[in-house]
Amino acid sequence: MADAPPPPPKPDRDGPGLLALTTRRLVCLASFAAAAASLYAGFDALHWTARLVTPFRPQLLAAGVGLLLLSLIVRGGWSSLTASTAAIAINLSYLWPWLLPVTGPPPTESFQLISWNTWTGHETPTEVSKLVAESGVDVALLCELPRSLIGPTPPRIEGYDTDSHDQYAIAVRRGGPVELISTRFARPPYALEARVRYGEREIRLLVLHATRPTTREGCRIQDVQMMGLRSWFDTSPLPTVIVGDFNQTPWCPRLSEVIAGLGLTDTSRGRGLTYTYPAGVPLLSRLVGVPIDQCLITPDLACGSRWVGNAHGSNHRPVYAEVGFRSD
Repeated sequence: MADAPPPPPKPDRDGPGLLALTTRRLVCLASFAAAAASLYAGFDALHWTARLVTPFRPQLLAAGVGLLLLSLIVRGGWSSLTASTAAIAINLSYLWPWLLPVTGPPPTESFQLISWNTWTGHETPTEVSKLVAESGVDVALLCELPRSLIGPTPPRIEGYDTDSHDQYAIAVRRGGPVELISTRFARPPYALEARVRYGEREIRLLVLHATRPTTREGCRIQDVQMMGLRSWFDTSPLPTVIVGDFNQTPWCPRLSEVIAGLGLTDTSRGRGLTYTYPAGVPLLSRLVGVPIDQCLITPDLACGSRWVGNAHGSNHRPVYAEVGFRSD
């Protein structure tokens, strides 16, 4: 009787277990989801829901980096690596101007302004006036005033000349380098316009609060507001500063088209990625926060520095900027 064949040799090591396979598949699915969301965000002209995704490109970029590292750790294969790399590349193609250093000379002289959505539901409206007074800024441009500050009488801020229209207010520091000439409620774009004198020249200021693009109707109204902004801009050749809550990030296609079409400079470029909304729970805000409050200037102006402050009871963080005439 022939001898039985020897048993097959055991493999040097066992194959991946159920947990490892499940982890790899989850990483692969998450990588493809991040890549798909990054791609979909660029097609807001096809469907309004893409505009809900576009502001979160920094989060999608961070997700792509994290998933790429995770794919390498769990040996997720080429599919996971390719999808996560695609998510990184897509979002970097939009965000790189904010990650590079600032270019261009700063102004030789400048005035300091604050742009702030103070929030209708602010629980302590006196904090708004107190913050402006203590900040010492030369110009404060406020939108979505707390309910108690909206009325026929503008908010009283110690040391400042103030005026208000609808939900907006402007405050100019007495004895400062900026002199308030006039204000009006511009229709369109349904925002506060002010003319000020800085040095020997006039500057036009506008503080705007755009509608949220969270519904189809909201997107339509926001588009109308952006069209109104274009029409208003063409009414004067004066150097112009446009600030406010745009409810869009500067890399959103609609806002970036307006910025490019009007030849404006986005003062946030080259200063990193930060957030202005929401300003609630610190950890949550850092994870999902987006910079929807903007400060835009015409080419005859320059921005020396720009930063984001603390919310002081609002659901938005204020934007500070030092603006002056170009030195070149």
